[in-house]
Amino acid sequence: MASYHFSVQVVSRGGGRSSVACAAYRAAQKLTCERDGLVHDYTRKQGVLHSEIALPEHAPERWLDRSTLWNEVEATERRADAQLARETVFAVPHELSREQQVEFCREAVRELYVSRGMVCDWAMHDADGDGHNVHCHVLSSLRSCDESGFLAKSVNVYTVRNADGEERKAATAEFRELREHGWEKVYKYRLGNEYRELTASQADGWDGCKRVSKNAVQEARYLNDWNNPGNVERWRSEFCDLQNAALERAGSAARVDHRSYEARGIDREPTVHEGPAVRAMESRERERCAAEGREYEPVTDRARENEAVRERNAALERLREGIEWAQERARELARFLRIFDPQRERMRRNVERVRDMARDMDGRGAGITREAREAYDGLSRRERRMLHRACPRGLSPTIDRLNADRHARKPLVERSAERERERASADREAGRGQATGERRKPMRRRDYERAVDHEERSRYMEQEQEPERDRDWW
Repeated sequence: MASYHFSVQVVSRGGGRSSVACAAYRAAQKLTCERDGLVHDYTRKQGVLHSEIALPEHAPERWLDRSTLWNEVEATERRADAQLARETVFAVPHELSREQQVEFCREAVRELYVSRGMVCDWAMHDADGDGHNVHCHVLSSLRSCDESGFLAKSVNVYTVRNADGEERKAATAEFRELREHGWEKVYKYRLGNEYRELTASQADGWDGCKRVSKNAVQEARYLNDWNNPGNVERWRSEFCDLQNAALERAGSAARVDHRSYEARGIDREPTVHEGPAVRAMESRERERCAAEGREYEPVTDRARENEAVRERNAALERLREGIEWAQERARELARFLRIFDPQRERMRRNVERVRDMARDMDGRGAGITREAREAYDGLSRRERRMLHRACPRGLSPTIDRLNADRHARKPLVERSAERERERASADREAGRGQATGERRKPMRRRDYERAVDHEERSRYMEQEQEPERDRDWW
């Protein structure tokens, strides 16, 4: 399974960090910081697979030396809390070969940073040594550069205005040319509690006003937008595309997605990043538990929190599977109801027809009509039960008269023969059980009636099946 990781942070002097020390550690080299004279020796560090410096086209060649590059960065930044560099850490797919991994890192650094004018110093690490935790550290500059070196992070631009009232922004070099064409800087003036932004010529027409400051109205214009907060999400998206393209070229079916569970609409709780220190502590605890023969339990707070998150996600997954199973059963039930809906509707119409006839007979006080007798005789046993259960209390005598009339018209010989057939069938069932060695009791009358009712219902549904109808209405 391919993994995705892409994090960005700023190396700041205010946090007690040094760009020279960071570069020495990531490249496993010995570098001396000329600013404070400290020697940073990380030549004994293990796990550095490859290191390289990537320069844009307009950068000086002397920066290919790691010590020269980062000592110039330290010398350029003079503030005690200066931001020195931007560090990016991203995971390298373990599905690629070693040569493909180096080329993938080189391509990612070039497409994300060098193409935008940044100077980058990157190194590929394999901390565990098993090839499953290969990652890349990238140190990139925060200032733009030219052939001579690093440029200023920003320049001041002034608000200037001409005699016609047109207004624009201009840097110092631009204002020198505009001043020859009648453009003037804008200052802030005050008269009492009223403030205005005027040029010197315009202020002459406002009697009694005074200039608030000797500095003109100005603002800082950054030479690049690398510190824009939206860049991180853009770089994460571009890196995701680069990683998927590399996996496709390598013939791997694995793919990654830089978006969060919430952005992708996945109802899953994310885990927290544990880091190498927590992983090492948990690994030692697993080895200790295996040696002592006891069950492993997390010992750090983050590991315990992640274990609880995984248990909640597993419970949520089981609940989701149960919901899907119930939905599938509901769909099967809906298909069953669509199939048997015509029979149920036909039975309902037959019962309502007999009930309406019984209500008409009861209202007129008439006897049993031929139509009512034929309609009642045409009902199945199940329909007759439905009729007796669903009829109002006032119609019960009329329905009972129809039922009694039906039995009275049945010949006595036929009823006797029917009883004999039922008794013989029950005896055969009992004899079959004795022949097979089974101790079965003779079928009770109630069980036999249920069996006969089931047989009659099946025969009714086979004989009175309605033609196929359009079933897409469901």
